[in-house]
Amino acid sequence: MDIAKKTEIAEKLEKLEKDIQDLKTLIISEESESLEKELISLRGMGKALVSEKKLDEAIEKAKKSEFGG
Repeated sequence: MDIAKKTEIAEKLEKLEKDIQDLKTLIISEESESLEKELISLRGMGKALVSEKKLDEAIEKAKKSEFGG
């Protein structure tokens, strides 16, 4: 294989590697954007961890603490 052909192959390989890295970056940025937009229910998560009564008490306590009421 001559030097020109090896150089051409090396350049194509470098371009492919750069394209793969760009795709990885794009995927990561799209995943992080979708995570930012996802809404969650804290009440729903809380129900899985504590009883509903304790959850309601904690919410009321937090409201009083935050809003002074």
